[in-house]
Order: sequence, then C-alpha cells, then structure tokens
Amino acid sequence: MVLGLSVLAISWAAPMSVSQERATNSQSRSVEDDSPGTGDSPVTATYRKALETFGGPSVIKIATRERTDLGVWTVSDVLEERGIVLDWNEEKLTLLRSTSDEPTSLITRNVFQIRHSFKSNVVSELQSNYASGKFQEALAFASKVLGTKAEGIKLARWEQKYVLGMLIESCKAVDRWDAACTLFVSLAKESPPDLLAASIPIPWFDSVAEIRDRDKIRTNAALWLKDPNELIQLLGACWLLDGELRGDAVATLKKLARDSERPLVNQFASAQLWRTMPPTEFVKRQLESARLLRDSVFLPAQAGPTLLLAERCNRGSQPELALQEWLRVVTIHPEQHALAYHAKRSAMDLLRSTDREEMANQIESLAGKILK
Repeated sequence: MVLGLSVLAISWAAPMSVSQERATNSQSRSVEDDSPGTGDSPVTATYRKALETFGGPSVIKIATRERTDLGVWTVSDVLEERGIVLDWNEEKLTLLRSTSDEPTSLITRNVFQIRHSFKSNVVSELQSNYASGKFQEALAFASKVLGTKAEGIKLARWEQKYVLGMLIESCKAVDRWDAACTLFVSLAKESPPDLLAASIPIPWFDSVAEIRDRDKIRTNAALWLKDPNELIQLLGACWLLDGELRGDAVATLKKLARDSERPLVNQFASAQLWRTMPPTEFVKRQLESARLLRDSVFLPAQAGPTLLLAERCNRGSQPELALQEWLRVVTIHPEQHALAYHAKRSAMDLLRSTDREEMANQIESLAGKILK
C-alpha cells in the first residue's frame, strides 16, 4: 500500500488512561518475555530474522473472554503476548513468538491494545509525538513515513495501517477532518482491525457546525455513499445525515445496521441513527436500548457512541445523564483525543452553568492528568 499524502500513524496501542494502565499492568498475565536474549528459552533463528525484517517486538494485550463491559480493564481476564507481529487484519493477528519457528494466530476482536517498536527512527519520532499529544508535529512526519517521499523506510502492511491510525487521530485532534476522512478511506480499503477502524472520522456530535471543512467533506461523502466498502459507505452516510442527501444517508445506515456482518459497522450505523430522532423522543423511547447497544460495542470503540449518547441526553433535558456519559469518554477513552476534549468541554460548560464550580475545577484537574 503506497499512499499519496498530499493532504498532509498509532502506536496502536490506543494509549490508556492512567487508571486503565495501572489496572491492566498489575493484573494481566504475561505468557512469556519474548525480548531477544532474555529468560532461559533460546531465541529461534526464525524469530531473529523476523525481528530484522519487521522490527519489534510488540506487546499485545488480549481479553481472554469476549466481553465488552468495563470489567475488561480491571479483572484478571487479560492475557499479554509478546513477539513479532507478521500481519494484522479484521479477522486475525499473526504473531511469531521468540521461541517458535511457527506463527500463532490470535483473534483480532479480542485484541484491545498493541505497543509496537518501529525499526525506523523517523517513524518512532512520529509515534513519540503522537503519544505525547504533539499532533501537529506528528503530522509533519506523514510524507516522510508514507507515500512517494518515504525513501528508505520500509513498513510491513500492518504497520502502515497502524501508522494511518495515528495520523487519522492526529488530524481529528487539530480539526483537520477532511484530511482525516481522506486517510480513513485509504485505511478502510486495507481490511483494518476494529481497533483501527474505530478511528473512523464521523460526527459523534449533535451538530457539525464547528467542523470548518464540513462542506468539502459532504461533497466527497456523496461518492463514498456509493462505494462497495461498508466502512466507506458508513463514513459517507454519517456526514450526509443533515444535508440534502439525508434520505439516502438514512437508507444506507439502516441497510448497514440490518445487513452488515461486521459488528462494528452495524453497531456504529445503528448508533448514528440516533441522530435522526428528536432528542426528547430519543430519551423517552430509546435511551435504554441505546445504552445496551453502546455496551455491546468493542470496548475501545465505545467512545463515539458514548459521546453521542451524552449529546442526545443533554438536548433531551437529561443533563445529569449527559454528564455521566461525557465523563466516561474523558476517563476511559483519552486516546480518542477529539472526542475526549469535546466531552470535557461539554461537561465543564454544564457544571459551570449550574454553579458547580468546585466540581468543574476537580474535573478539569483530573482531565489535565489524563488527556494529552
């Protein structure tokens, strides 16, 4: 996959909040330490060759039971693997452990965090800037890492997807939604795992008035709506919900919600349809089912549906419920920078408008420690 990045990557791990990191680090069970030369087990020649070719090793955290509730962060049902990632797509992650000559396949839907070490210093610097919240600096490396100017930098196919995830989140963080959409179209064509597909730059807000390049996005969205790729259809439909092609957008979302065999697609499509209901009607008739839908989503991908749930509650005269959901986004999903900051700002505005300055200050202090 060679990308022309004229519009301008994810230590994919999506970075965890401080509490999540401590919980999983203290309670996860490490299968083995696959760092070369450590432990009593010999490192195979196959592993050493893969290390030279692919870089690494990577640390992968896996939920050992298929669950989406918050307990996955804190219970002992977390497995930690270490090795060389050979491939990663929406179905499986292929891993080579240091003591093996044969790769192992892990189920992608159970992978909720990856930490990867790149061979290239340039890519590592992009990754470092991204992890530090220096999104403009991370984007400055885009053309050097991917595309025609990426001379001397060789990335595995899955690494390119991994990098695209960082760039998409960086674009959203600096309000470059049009660029984020362009990059996501490239990512969507590469069978991305849910952990990366969740970066889809769609509006999880009640209003897109603050997104300055929304008109340009809508022009492209009309074409995306006709694309055979379901993720690209989803992208287009979500941006057309409040425009002239609303009818086509609603029909597409209903079709994806009903027929898509990929859970993330039908769940996101179903959640986006919340935007078509008057807020008071949504709160009265669909709030409980909406919560159940949100809770059924792959946990690292719940940020968007949670934010939209908060927005609907707020406009449906349930501000306290909205506050709970906004704070959930801030504390559990800080890696979704654009969504987390929107949630923080909305929570702060609500608290200060209701004379809860002390609580607002406490939330602001907490958010300052969690958000980059």
